[in-house]
Amino acid sequence: MTGRATRFVVEHFQQYETIWNGQGGTDIFFQNENPYEVPSQAVWMPNATQDGYPACYLQSSVTSFTVFLNGSGGIESVVNGTGAAVSSTNRGPSDVVSAP
Repeated sequence: MTGRATRFVVEHFQQYETIWNGQGGTDIFFQNENPYEVPSQAVWMPNATQDGYPACYLQSSVTSFTVFLNGSGGIESVVNGTGAAVSSTNRGPSDVVSAP
């Protein structure tokens, strides 16, 4: 299944703000603002080893997604610390064959 989002805006939602299921998906524009005033780090963790919730959560079945197009910022990893970071100096793609 392939997903496509041309303009994707999610603001101030709680926990997982977006859950993406599309293998080989395309997102042209993603804008996100995390919730303001999270009560504490302890309540803002999906599990004991992960700080905070991601703005866009990719299901474990998704193995190719990340390319840096233009601008500032970037992505630290594709899936839960697996996969190369993507930024202005490493534009990708960053594919993941298997994830934890």
